[in-house]
Amino acid sequence: TVLLDAILADPSADTPRLAYADWLDDQPGPLAARMAAFVRLEARVAAAPEPSIDQVRFTGRLQLLSLGLD
Repeated sequence: TVLLDAILADPSADTPRLAYADWLDDQPGPLAARMAAFVRLEARVAAAPEPSIDQVRFTGRLQLLSLGLD
């Protein structure tokens, strides 16, 4: 898909990842919603200054969200 190609072309760009999260929100089922939350939180972790309490907190939440996504 176009969104995945854009993400792979520039993994550090937030816009394609956040657009993908929006697309996931439009998909049915709890797995899509969980994936969208993961993608959005991953973008927040990447944007947080290092080191920060937000990074630690967000990383813990990412680990919880990632359970069952593989």
